[in-house]
Amino acid sequence: MKYFAIDDNKTVSKLEYIENEMSDFLDKLAIEKQENEMRKKPLPIEFNTRIYNKLELVMLKAESPMSNNEALCISASEFYDLYNEYCELCCWIENKVGIPYYKNKPEFCNYCAITTEAFDTIKTTGGKIDGHQMEAVNDIDTRIANSILVSAENAEIKSKMAEFRLGAKNGLGHRIQTVNNHEPVMVLPIRETDFSPISEIAPPKMPKQITNKKE
Repeated sequence: MKYFAIDDNKTVSKLEYIENEMSDFLDKLAIEKQENEMRKKPLPIEFNTRIYNKLELVMLKAESPMSNNEALCISASEFYDLYNEYCELCCWIENKVGIPYYKNKPEFCNYCAITTEAFDTIKTTGGKIDGHQMEAVNDIDTRIANSILVSAENAEIKSKMAEFRLGAKNGLGHRIQTVNNHEPVMVLPIRETDFSPISEIAPPKMPKQITNKKE
């Protein structure tokens, strides 16, 4: 685990460092949210966007993205540890401000200090250690996409925004398709081993012919 200095005499984990840097900002945002809710007609303030922008600056200040070659050496267990920390961070933000804060793929990559390109490379072709890296990254990718879908189902974010986040190009979104042009669903990779050999598949039963009965 990496440690980061918050003053001359104290070092903390990355999660603690980010929380320390974000705390005052989120406290002010929570007050602004309460004052806005007291208005006769609350203003349409995009709190999530403001948090995302501030969080990006804090995480980049803590640690710049490593090279893609280094990212390919992150183990499956390390990816899960980073994902658990990221989930803790999102929950902490929700409790601080009192709003739903949904996870997203670029932000998770930022937390891991890797590029989205490295994330997608491991997801599709694997890393440099073993196949468990690919499994872990695909699982995390699905979990993040599912959290966005759940937020949309609960009307915590607009469905159009959720669909945009899931289908964003250039590695920013997830592999999704739409059903009836409005419902986003995950596209799972199909492997040859998912199917039984042709010889093991029973031939389809032919329908019985029905002759017209005489009246």
